[in-house]
Amino acid sequence: MPYRVRSEGGEVKFTSLYEIQRAIAIGLVSPTDELTEAEAENWRKCNTVPGLKDAKLESSGPDSGRWVIPVAALAGLALVLLFTERFRYWGFGLAVLLALGLSQITFKVFQKRRVR
Repeated sequence: MPYRVRSEGGEVKFTSLYEIQRAIAIGLVSPTDELTEAEAENWRKCNTVPGLKDAKLESSGPDSGRWVIPVAALAGLALVLLFTERFRYWGFGLAVLLALGLSQITFKVFQKRRVR
């Protein structure tokens, strides 16, 4: 079902509540903006709609990706150690630890609640 969202900047059309939730997450729509169904004229705040009550702006600041460079450096070190005769087992252990840590991060990301 199509929706319209209006704010001080204008009006935008969306095809689903999921699209509106994603727009809130990236900052395109504010939870306090008003929304209505496509042909209706009864406007209400986005944060009063049951499917959008938990929608909030996702963090995209400098802290959100601060682990990427150290993990890439450790992965490179593990690769170098794997190809040296003397430190092969150290490289293998480091690679296993990195794989376990990244799998935990992946599972946490995919467990986030989403509106469908």
